[in-house]
Amino acid sequence: MSIEKIVLYNALGMIKGVGRKALEGLTAEVLEQVCDENDFLQLFDFVRSKATRIRPHMADELKPLLYSAYRTHAESIERGIVGLTRFDEGYPKLLKNIDAPPVALYFKGNLGCLNENCIAVVGTRKPSPFAEKLGVRLGNFVAERGFNVVSGLAEGCDTAGHKGCIQAGRPTIAIMGTSLDEVYPNSNIRLSEEIVECGGCLVSEYPIGTKMNRYNFVERDRLQAGMSIGVLVVEMGLRGGTLHAVNAAIKDNKPVGCIAYDPRHYDAYENSRGNRDFIADGRAVAITDGMSIESYLNRCVNLPAETMSLF
Repeated sequence: MSIEKIVLYNALGMIKGVGRKALEGLTAEVLEQVCDENDFLQLFDFVRSKATRIRPHMADELKPLLYSAYRTHAESIERGIVGLTRFDEGYPKLLKNIDAPPVALYFKGNLGCLNENCIAVVGTRKPSPFAEKLGVRLGNFVAERGFNVVSGLAEGCDTAGHKGCIQAGRPTIAIMGTSLDEVYPNSNIRLSEEIVECGGCLVSEYPIGTKMNRYNFVERDRLQAGMSIGVLVVEMGLRGGTLHAVNAAIKDNKPVGCIAYDPRHYDAYENSRGNRDFIADGRAVAITDGMSIESYLNRCVNLPAETMSLF
């Protein structure tokens, strides 16, 4: 009987120098041949052949990593966390088509909502008071029209989008920049619990026990766009993490919509000027009222046939 793929990915990921790129060459067939410790050592040799900067490891260094991965897997199950590789059923279909899809993902909650039509509702952690209220309304509006809201559980616009979706009774999905045994910010611990209680899902690229890393939040942003058929921006500046999600959507030819504010709003709030610039140069459609959101959502659903076949 082969070792579970998620355990193998966890073990390999603990090796210094092994990143996503080094693991992309693994196939389901290769992983399914790993049945014991000796097979794992051969698997390491295979990975090392694809990433020559990884230094050789002796067997006594590698085997403890495999045991540690088993413990992580068992503890995850105890916490209600499911780990899936890109070869497993239930892995989000849209994510398989992005650049550098995660080789493994970890979930807590309702996995079924991940493969339904989702819209990302994102924005700055420090929105204007008006924009924060709009974020709740936007999440609510999108959810009432049958879409699940994807966001990043951050303060500000992300929190607003999640709350609006919950109020409408739809599942919302939080793509986290931490492992699922840690919630950042602490102020959203209760919100993360509500997301699961209300039929939504928490998602992370990182196995439990992973130390929080600022770069992980940048990596997380591409998944918000990847999991969604479109990205709606509540409010964003000319810098910040929201730009990563928006640019990922544009790269994947997914529609981007930005709330259009009065010119005086842009003058008063620096964190809104990204909306202005993306609308002005045509990278995003202007969201001005309910009808423009309806039009935007229709555009997201009426994607080319090769994209629609994923649902």
